[in-house]
Amino acid sequence: MTAVTYTSVSAGGQVTLNLRCRAIDPRKHVDKTQNRARGGRAETLVWSEQIGRAVTTAGVQGSEREAIRDFLDAIEGGDAFQFDEFGSDGRPDSPVSMIMVGTYSEERVAPQGDGGRDDYFRFSFNIREA
Repeated sequence: MTAVTYTSVSAGGQVTLNLRCRAIDPRKHVDKTQNRARGGRAETLVWSEQIGRAVTTAGVQGSEREAIRDFLDAIEGGDAFQFDEFGSDGRPDSPVSMIMVGTYSEERVAPQGDGGRDDYFRFSFNIREA
């Protein structure tokens, strides 16, 4: 289980959510600019490098799906949150302050054949240390 603690607008305060993750993979984030001269030579300035995480949840539905969407919508604007990769709501391990990089995606993974109401969805997003 993975625990995230964030400030929820809809709940009006701090919320800790246990995420069931399918994968949490390391991702390198590089903040750089590159300029090319008229002659063709490139100059690259690297401002910072950080190892982040690419997170993919397990298939979720119903209220769990809505809770994850609330979490992702809350952090999408750059708000920091606590990410505890090996912890849970009642058993913290080593939380780290993180921010989202880019946006998130939501993918239907298991249609249930009832018009989409009870389908399972998987979320994917990238994060790095704040």
